[in-house]
Amino acid sequence: MSEVGKASRRPVSLGRGVPQPALVACLLLGLGVVLCPAACSAAGAGAGAPRAGPRLVTLKGIRYDLEAKRVIMEGKVALTSGAVELLACVRGTKDYESVLALECQPYDLHLGLLAVGLEPGRPVSGPVELYHAQKREEAGEGPRGPTVVVWVEWKDREGRTVRHRAEELVLNVKTKKTMEPTGWAFVGSRFVPEETSGKEVYAAVLTGAVITTYHDPTTVLDNPSSTGEDDTLFVANQAVLPPAGTPVQVIVEPEEKKDVRPDR
Repeated sequence: MSEVGKASRRPVSLGRGVPQPALVACLLLGLGVVLCPAACSAAGAGAGAPRAGPRLVTLKGIRYDLEAKRVIMEGKVALTSGAVELLACVRGTKDYESVLALECQPYDLHLGLLAVGLEPGRPVSGPVELYHAQKREEAGEGPRGPTVVVWVEWKDREGRTVRHRAEELVLNVKTKKTMEPTGWAFVGSRFVPEETSGKEVYAAVLTGAVITTYHDPTTVLDNPSSTGEDDTLFVANQAVLPPAGTPVQVIVEPEEKKDVRPDR
């Protein structure tokens, strides 16, 4: 599915080699975020600047609730039926094979998970096509990283909040059941040379992959199970999903004390 695309988007560096706590502090300060309530002030905030409270950071399409240790992304339902390889992508990228389309950038999710105390693992280490061909020895290891739980919320026609674990929005065509509630591995994408400039950029920005059901070396969150080796296995769960275009909130929370390793 996922060779790094040629689309040119804003390059980003997440500071490889910088200790994660120091990186988070620097990035939050760069956003104008002060975690001391007395120091928070709206004065001097420019138009379009991130809004910040004592323990809340709001960017375009995403919020970090540092007190509750969760990240909340805004998006819409993209697909309600048919084969999928992603749970969520950046809007306008892989909407044709993703259940949800998000308004935020992938690195904003990465930063939010750093801010709530997680450190990324690593994505699949070999070409995805080798997993699909069942050439596991050549493919290398599967995705690895701390487990997060993803919830999806929307309003029904009566205005009531509907809430599902993300796995319930996806059906396994072999078992005829919803995706196993394994959580998702925070693999943290990777850095690749940008085609025109040669500068290293965050790969998920180029592909739009945010949360994948089929293993993707560029995604931020990946399916930790070996079911991620098969790109024909999952379809959107029409019985649960609201109509395409329905606004949703995607809530990502750490699953305490669990680090995903390949299940093989």
